[in-house]
Amino acid sequence: MIRMTKLYIKKRVPRRRLIQTLDKLLSDFNKKGTTIDLIFVPERYIKQLNRKFFQRFEPTDVIAFPFEEENFLGEVYISVDTVLRQANKYNTTFEDELIRVSVHGVLHLLGFTDDNPENAEVMHKLEDKYLFVN
Repeated sequence: MIRMTKLYIKKRVPRRRLIQTLDKLLSDFNKKGTTIDLIFVPERYIKQLNRKFFQRFEPTDVIAFPFEEENFLGEVYISVDTVLRQANKYNTTFEDELIRVSVHGVLHLLGFTDDNPENAEVMHKLEDKYLFVN
């Protein structure tokens, strides 16, 4: 189950497409039936999380916090402001960039890392795969 909390939103969230995409991702990794919380936040909020938990002093697009519970994978915090900026930068739509960032966060919950170029490339290919599953 995908639960969404909108602490901050500037554009319409493509709820149906987002849920379908993430349900497919979870199903493909044998995690169907688990719960994920997606939390949409302003840039200042994600910057505070980044500083508090990772000692980084800049904003980021997504932060994932995995949980050790059987049916709860974790929380994915998404900076709406950063997603909007990246959509413009990469010449894509807000909706597509939001899907990509959400998939990226869930991949982190599934254990994927982007701590080196090889791992980042694996994650990017999976993001591309799930961007247009519907």
